[in-house]
Amino acid sequence: MIINKMFIEGDNLMEQIKIEVEKCPVSVQSEMNGRLFAIRNEWNAFKKTARRPALLPGALGHDGLSSSSGRQMTRSAVLNQGIDSLQNTSMGLHRAEIVARESEEIGTNVLDELNSQRETLINSRTRLDETNANLKRSHRLIRIINSQVITNKCLLILIILVEIMILISVIYLRFIRKH
Repeated sequence: MIINKMFIEGDNLMEQIKIEVEKCPVSVQSEMNGRLFAIRNEWNAFKKTARRPALLPGALGHDGLSSSSGRQMTRSAVLNQGIDSLQNTSMGLHRAEIVARESEEIGTNVLDELNSQRETLINSRTRLDETNANLKRSHRLIRIINSQVITNKCLLILIILVEIMILISVIYLRFIRKH
């Protein structure tokens, strides 16, 4: 009776471990499934061994037959040891799940930070492209202004030359031709 209750408790622990493994992040779930498979095989082997009648030292009665109370006590001790092992494994899986969640949280934070840096870089690149376009427009305007300045200088020189020729003609006509 006691052994059957302990087996049921052990099976319940195995189910709880299975549920915990299913809750784990995908990144560690395959490793946890491997551990769960090994633990389940160990548990099933243990149950088979514990259910088999065994003649253990100290479990014999005075008539040479095995004593059921001694056998049950030994099985109970072995079963308790198996349940303790399952509980330790369950705690180990729980700790691994906590570490996996923390790692996943850190990874999520890093991804968020990288996304924000990416957005900043994209915005900087957009501003740089806009500045580059503005510089190209400014360069074109400066070239246009420069060509207009050169044209204006040429016109001014031409006007000055025409005025000098007019002045020379006037001087020639007034002073040199009259004599």
